[in-house]
Amino acid sequence: DRQELQRLAREHGDVDLVEHFQESALSDQLASSLNADLSFTPEETERMEEMKSLARYASPMWWQLFVQIGRNLRNAVRNPAVIWIRLGQACVMALLMGSIFFQVNNATGKTALQGRASALFFICTFQVLSAFPSLPMLLEERGRFNRERMANMYSTLSYFSASFLSQLPFLVLFSACFGTIAYWMVGLQADAGKFFFFLLAVTALSLVGDALCKMVGALVSTFSIANAIASLIMTFFLLFSGFFVQEVPKMWIWAPYLSLFKYSFEAIMINEFTGLTFCPIANAPAQCIDGSAVLDEFFGIDPDQNIWLLVMILVVIWIIFRGLTLVFLLFLNKEKR
Repeated sequence: DRQELQRLAREHGDVDLVEHFQESALSDQLASSLNADLSFTPEETERMEEMKSLARYASPMWWQLFVQIGRNLRNAVRNPAVIWIRLGQACVMALLMGSIFFQVNNATGKTALQGRASALFFICTFQVLSAFPSLPMLLEERGRFNRERMANMYSTLSYFSASFLSQLPFLVLFSACFGTIAYWMVGLQADAGKFFFFLLAVTALSLVGDALCKMVGALVSTFSIANAIASLIMTFFLLFSGFFVQEVPKMWIWAPYLSLFKYSFEAIMINEFTGLTFCPIANAPAQCIDGSAVLDEFFGIDPDQNIWLLVMILVVIWIIFRGLTLVFLLFLNKEKR
């Protein structure tokens, strides 16, 4: 190699040796040799990635999830007051609403229409507003979360996933209790398929409301600001739900498509009204109107919509809210080292 460099120096004099060396066959041979020495087999690459992960966190992802879910459930068992209060809230509100709209299936004409629609809208509203207790949860846990994340005890993804998985059974329980009591007290259609779809729709709406509150809680650092932002968003969604305003001004034509109330309300309205017949005067079939026509004429709801698609839109909204929550946890309000 030294002889080669000396030969190049004699041949080219003051010409840049580095440039000629890079263009020589010797440079290509050295580069190939170095690349061969630095290459790894797939098994070696996988082992190196595992070592990097272990170097950052004290335990693998699955163990982080297991420990955090267990801790969250133990905390829930040790402090059952919050769970019992929220369960009691769901049952009491269902009984209250059921007593107000008791057995609307016995009503006729306009009373039957207004009773069913009002009851269904109240159900949607309660399912979202009942998620407000989730608003301060991330704010209260932020200090501990930041300390433990800074100590590399677990990743943000494991904390995020464990928090959702440990709360999911309780959210489903609250929605199921409220929905079951309200459905049968109000006197909605006594059909198993419609009942279980109703429970699915209101549970999906409850999860979306919870995800919205968690997202706002991850975005800001104080409860007062989070409460103001969440209230503003909820008011916007309620206004464009389709219950208060059927004909939206052109400048706001886009707004209803952002409202999570719109999709849930339309889904359970179509589910309930389809198959019914409303008669303004009892025993006067000539003046009766089909439930699908009622949806179109009185509420501006297309009865031919796919109710499963409406629920899937709720799922997409839930995914967006949860994804934004994870992004905010990763990049906003991070701990100071």
